[in-house]
Amino acid sequence: MRIWWIALLLITINAIAFAQDTYRIQRDDVLQITVVEDPNLSRETVVAQDGTINLPVIGSITVRGLTTGELAQKIREALIEAQYLKDPHVSVSIRVINRPRVAVLGMVQRPGTYEFKEGETVMHAISMAGSFDPDRARLQDALLRRKRPDGTEETIPLDLEKLFFKGDLSQNYRLNPDDVIFIPEDVVNRVYVLGRVARPGLYPWKNSTTVLEAINRAGGQQERGTLSKVYIIRANPDAPDKPQRIVVNLLKLIDKGDTSQDIALQPGDTVYVPEVKRPDWNQIYSFVATIGLTRNILLNRSFYRY
Repeated sequence: MRIWWIALLLITINAIAFAQDTYRIQRDDVLQITVVEDPNLSRETVVAQDGTINLPVIGSITVRGLTTGELAQKIREALIEAQYLKDPHVSVSIRVINRPRVAVLGMVQRPGTYEFKEGETVMHAISMAGSFDPDRARLQDALLRRKRPDGTEETIPLDLEKLFFKGDLSQNYRLNPDDVIFIPEDVVNRVYVLGRVARPGLYPWKNSTTVLEAINRAGGQQERGTLSKVYIIRANPDAPDKPQRIVVNLLKLIDKGDTSQDIALQPGDTVYVPEVKRPDWNQIYSFVATIGLTRNILLNRSFYRY
C-alpha cells in the first residue's frame, strides 16, 4: 500500500511539473522565483496588468505568454548579462493561476462571467453563455469592450450577424482577459399586435412575418374580435403625423385561400384586430404614438447603457 501511495505522489508531482512547463503565464498570476546563489533575489511576485514583473538587478521584464521554464532561462540570461552572477541556477513555479474571464451580457441565454482558455474566441464566449436569444438579439450592433495595455478601454463594434450567418471570421476576435461582450436587444425589428387578441404586445419581426403569423403569435383573436377587417398601421415617411392604414380580410385567406390578404409586415408595423363595433381611431393612433416613443427610448438606452 505504501509503495502505491509513493507511486501516486510521483505521478501527481510529474503531472504538476508538466502542466506548469506547458502553461503560458498570464497577468495576475502569482509566481515564485528562486535564485539559488542569491536568496535576496528570490521572491513571490504578481504579474502586472501589462504582463511584466519587476526584479532586483534586472528591472522590469515581460513574462506574459512564457512558460515557467522559458522565464527561468530569461532571468538567468539577464543576470549573466548584467554581470551579477556567472552561473545562476533559477527556478520559477506558479503559486496561483489567475484564470482569465470574459463577461457576456445582454441578449444571451445565460448572461454572466466565464473562464476561458488562451486562444478561445468571441464564438466560444457566446457559446458558454448559451448562445444568443434569436428573438431578441440585435446581432449586427453587438460590442466588444476591452482594456488596452495602458489601462484605458476601447470599444470594438461586432457584427455577429456576419459572423454567425455569413461566416465572416474577421468578427471572431480572440479573447483577452476581462473582455466584455454585449449583445443589445432588438427594439427596431419588432411588430405590435393590438386589439382583440389573447396576448397583445410586441413581437419579433423577421423577413417572412405576415399579418396572420403575427396574430397567431399573439394567441389569435379573442371573442368579439373580427378578422374580416384587420388593420395594419404603418409609418408614412411623407407624412409622419398621418400613418398609413391598410385593411386586410383574413377570412378570405382562411375560407377561400386568398393569400393576397396575408400581407408581409415591415419593422414597426402595428396589427390591430378590432371588435365587431367600429374602432376608435383617435385612441388607437394615440397608443401607437406612445409605443413608438417608448421604442425609441429603449433603442437609445441599448446603445448608451454599456
